[in-house]
Amino acid sequence: MAGCVNRWSCGKRSYCPSWKIAPSATLHRQALSSTYPCNWISSAHAFDIEIILKESDPSTKYELFERLNTGGSIASDQEVRNCVLVWINEDLFDWTKNNLTDAQAFKDCVQLPHRLEDQQYRSELVLRFISFYKADLQELRKIKDIGEFLNDYNRTIAQDRHFDRHGHERAFTETFSLLSSSVGQNAFRKFNVAKGSFGGPFLISAFEAVALGIAFNIDSWLSEEQPGPKIEALVKGLWGQSDFTDYIGIGVPTRDRIRRSLPFGREFFRP
Repeated sequence: MAGCVNRWSCGKRSYCPSWKIAPSATLHRQALSSTYPCNWISSAHAFDIEIILKESDPSTKYELFERLNTGGSIASDQEVRNCVLVWINEDLFDWTKNNLTDAQAFKDCVQLPHRLEDQQYRSELVLRFISFYKADLQELRKIKDIGEFLNDYNRTIAQDRHFDRHGHERAFTETFSLLSSSVGQNAFRKFNVAKGSFGGPFLISAFEAVALGIAFNIDSWLSEEQPGPKIEALVKGLWGQSDFTDYIGIGVPTRDRIRRSLPFGREFFRP
């Protein structure tokens, strides 16, 4: 908790006395006392106190950490996930950063503004790729909130000793190598059919359809003699498909978009 809250303002004190030095009954009486240095309860505020012990279930600790940071700091959702990943499995964090997030082909294809880079959105895209790459479509329909889904998946793979790093890294590396050599920075931008050119910013809907669609069929693409021109044609043709474009506009919930973009991409980007 101390790492999630900068400081408590308690009159002349800028800290909270340790709770380890007093029995719970004493703490209860002191918390209700207006003469205690920290006025815990006032007429204008109420506090929810969660007590996590050393022997508590690890998943409970991680969940509380996420809740404290998303409610009490300016950290982005992915920054919090990164902290949790380092906490549980630092080696996995290093692997995702060094082998996936910082991959040059990935950077070439995904052009993000500084604001999103600072918020670790590039890391979130890697997590989305890993979580959706081989996801069962029936399971996707159960997603209610994409943020909670990513939180859960992040903790799951961090604790999974059998997580297939090699398979996911291969799919990721080969997918972005193909995209970098064929469409580059236009991979996830909208193609204007009338003008015959790409334009606009990075689009998450295109990432879901294009990157995950090619990754799902990566073995077939690698068997193609000249995959580049075919991939470029499909990326351009994507924007003329109403089955895709009708479900990516403003007002379409994220979970509904994902339920359409992923299966569509898997089929549309089949060589």
